[in-house]
Amino acid sequence: MGWAALGHVTDAWLCSTLTHTIAGKKNRTKAPKIQRLVTPVRLQRKRQRVSQKLKRRVKRREEAATYHQMMTKYAKVSAFTST
Repeated sequence: MGWAALGHVTDAWLCSTLTHTIAGKKNRTKAPKIQRLVTPVRLQRKRQRVSQKLKRRVKRREEAATYHQMMTKYAKVSAFTST
């Protein structure tokens, strides 16, 4: 993805930091490369990734609870029939 693909890159997305200032000269700043730009699309993908993780976690808990109920029911039945 190049600069042209981004289209409307603004300075607000750049996370530049001021490195040092020298009297009578311009301030020196450092900015990350294009791959590290925080764009709205990137934030959207991050939200989606976190949401999917949460859904998977909830699903695993529900399935574990169902399995636990089934196993306790099976244990009760097998204990009752073995005596």
